[in-house]
Amino acid sequence: MRAHDRGRKFELAASRAWHREGGGVPLLVSPLVLREHGAGQVDVGVVGPGGAIVVVEAKSGGVLPPGQRRRLLRSCALLSSVFGRPSVLRLASPGDPPGFAKDRRPGVA
Repeated sequence: MRAHDRGRKFELAASRAWHREGGGVPLLVSPLVLREHGAGQVDVGVVGPGGAIVVVEAKSGGVLPPGQRRRLLRSCALLSSVFGRPSVLRLASPGDPPGFAKDRRPGVA
């Protein structure tokens, strides 16, 4: 199986898991709006039980390149400003249970 196919398959599985078991409300975000603001496309968006917006990037390889990280942090900032809620960027890798993906926002434990 090609790497791209593996990545898409993992992204689909992560999306299903987060929306079913992640404990939040799904948040659908238009990639066109994000691109207009220089922000990154959101793989999975959820409003968590505490009200924070969780942007999840599904990476089958477990590595988030710096440029993509910057774009996704812009997505977090944009969503926070639109909805008036805090946001966090998380990286979902194979083996991570939904809701427990690694936090990728600086200064957040």
